[in-house]
Amino acid sequence: MLPEQGYIFVTRNTDAVGNSNPGHWNHAAVMSWNGWVVEAQPEPPNAVIAVPWVEFERRYPEILTIDLAEDEIHRGLIAWKAARLVGLPYATVPVFWQRGHNCVSVVRASVKQGWRAPTWRLPDDIAKAGKEISHKTEYETWIHPGDWFAGMTKDPADIFKGAKTWHD
Repeated sequence: MLPEQGYIFVTRNTDAVGNSNPGHWNHAAVMSWNGWVVEAQPEPPNAVIAVPWVEFERRYPEILTIDLAEDEIHRGLIAWKAARLVGLPYATVPVFWQRGHNCVSVVRASVKQGWRAPTWRLPDDIAKAGKEISHKTEYETWIHPGDWFAGMTKDPADIFKGAKTWHD
C-alpha cells in the first residue's frame, strides 16, 4: 500500500550494506506525490533525488514510517516542499549559504514552518519526533536490489506531473 504524502521515513541498512551513522537509523526521506520518495544521496547521484516508493521500500530491510504533520493539509505542504528540493546538490554539512542537502536536512526543510526549523542532526532524532504509523522489519527475507536507484529522477517536474497538490 502506498504511504500518504508527507509521511517521513527513517531507515536502516543491513550491516553488510553499511551502517556508518551513529545511532540505530542511518537514512531519512519524505513521501511526496504520485508515489515518489524524496531523499538525498551522497555517492552518485550526489544530489537530492526522487525514487518510486516500490524501489525505495525494496532497498531497506527496516523502515519506520512516522507522521510529523498536524493534519492532511500540512502533510501536503511537506510533500510539496520536499519535491521542490529535488535536483539540488548533496551536502554533507548543509549550511544556509549553500543550496545542498543531506537526508536529515531534506526532512528538516520539508517540515519547517516559517523561520522555525527542527534542530535534528541525525535520523534517530527524526524517529523520536513523530507519531509512528508503521514499522517494517524484514532482515531474514530482505534481498539486496540489483539497482539501488531504479527509477530515480533529479527533475522535480516528474513528481508534479498530474499531482493532486495540497491546494487542489
